[in-house]
Amino acid sequence: MAYKTLAETLDYVLDCTLATAETLAMRKKPPKAELRRQLSIAQKGIEALEAETDPPHQFSSRTKEIVILWATVPLKDALWSWARDIHFRHNETELVL
Repeated sequence: MAYKTLAETLDYVLDCTLATAETLAMRKKPPKAELRRQLSIAQKGIEALEAETDPPHQFSSRTKEIVILWATVPLKDALWSWARDIHFRHNETELVL
């Protein structure tokens, strides 16, 4: 698939990064350092897209969930909340990071 803009390409890479984080968060015992790294990469990607696009970028659905949460809490907290929710839905235990 060809992307027309740098923003579309970054959004795709961001969606892939979040897919990896989601897969890690689903595990009973996720590798916490790698989950932190993936969420940090996602945070930088979201911040870059927000800063570089005018009007605001239309994020993919996975990213949109986080951006909606970001409206009420800092982005890092929104990402962690998202990961914890995924972990809880799949394992019915709290994810401690």
